[in-house]
Amino acid sequence: MKKMRIFHQKTIWITFGVVVFFVVLGIGAFIQWVRYFTPERQTIVIVADPFLIVSFNSRKQQFTVAKIPGDTRIDAVHGYGKYPLASLWKLDRIDKRGGTLFIKSLEESLSLPIDGYIDPFGQAIPQVVTSDSLSFIRRSFSLWVPFQLLYQKRTNVPFFSLIAFAVNVASTRFDAFVTYDADRLLTLYDETLPDGSVVRSLDAERFRVLLANSFEYTTLRIERLKVGIYNTTATPLLGQRISQTLEQLGMFVIFIANDEPVTTTCEVVARPEYKKSQTVQLLLHLYDCLFVSSTALDSRDDVSLRIGNAYESLFVPY
Repeated sequence: MKKMRIFHQKTIWITFGVVVFFVVLGIGAFIQWVRYFTPERQTIVIVADPFLIVSFNSRKQQFTVAKIPGDTRIDAVHGYGKYPLASLWKLDRIDKRGGTLFIKSLEESLSLPIDGYIDPFGQAIPQVVTSDSLSFIRRSFSLWVPFQLLYQKRTNVPFFSLIAFAVNVASTRFDAFVTYDADRLLTLYDETLPDGSVVRSLDAERFRVLLANSFEYTTLRIERLKVGIYNTTATPLLGQRISQTLEQLGMFVIFIANDEPVTTTCEVVARPEYKKSQTVQLLLHLYDCLFVSSTALDSRDDVSLRIGNAYESLFVPY
């Protein structure tokens, strides 16, 4: 009887060990699967004060975090004027823009594509202690949080992308997080308003220079495809805006020009063999472009980006 009890106990422990082994193996396999299908770069904004722009490079397995205080003023798109980040976020909610006004304004100010936002605490914008920002990021992307955010409609990031980002946050070491603080980097300056009040604004150009290649795509540097930008609209400087973004991502922009006729949507013109390249695919994704196959390109570029009314509309009032 005693031998039977011992045998029974051993069987339980062996079964438990086997279950634990397969659970751990399954978790490891799931993490590797998620990382395999994660795009080279994902960038998400956490609504907090300071606002946290968290970007993951899947090739380097490294996070870049940019922190910008909520009282920092930036230029809003669609002719809204200048707003502090926190106020711009609240305005987006009041006007029911679904995060589009806030995200597009931040993208254009920083020349940095952003995939979406998460709002971990709903109505209130939480204060983040500077020394505790990495722990706050981990808490904001705890594996149960994506389900809560999606259920309560406090994010515009697709479900799988949110899960993948949460898995990568949880499985990446703290020393693989590189942080840039806009305040400590002296990229904020005082600006006096007509009523005499003093506010803080972001020196976006200096901030971009200090970030250097932190948001680059490694594959773009490897491909080294030459990109030409054509502005087909009557609005000036659109080509320069896009050029700043593409160069920060690691693309080789070799010229900016005006062209006709005006296109309604953005077009990416390239040889058929370049259609599946990272350069072309990223341009198609960033600006919702149509691909136009052609061999009659300017001899200076491999890929032509033709900007049309769709991008121009960002700078026209709703």
